Amino acid sequence: APLAKPGGRIAYITCSVLPQENNEQVRAFTARHPGYAVVPPEQTMSLLWDKADDFAAATIQSDEGLLMTPRRTGTDGFFVSVLTRRT
Repeated sequence: APLAKPGGRIAYITCSVLPQENNEQVRAFTARHPGYAVVPPEQTMSLLWDKADDFAAATIQSDEGLLMTPRRTGTDGFFVSVLTRRT
């Protein structure tokens, strides 16, 4: 966390669908590092351009990030959260 410059980003990615390994870890990180904020999932998905709507429909979105499940996406379970350093 201290190595990212202001405006820099950290991507937190797991191969898990468990809240304790995903959302809860992101909340714990931002509690320990108040200078970081989660990039809203819709902003992260916008980088997919014309595929963003299909991806949004297939994922489970939360305040902490995006969850992909085998049932919804045909992939293994994945969680993605992008955090940006404000200060």
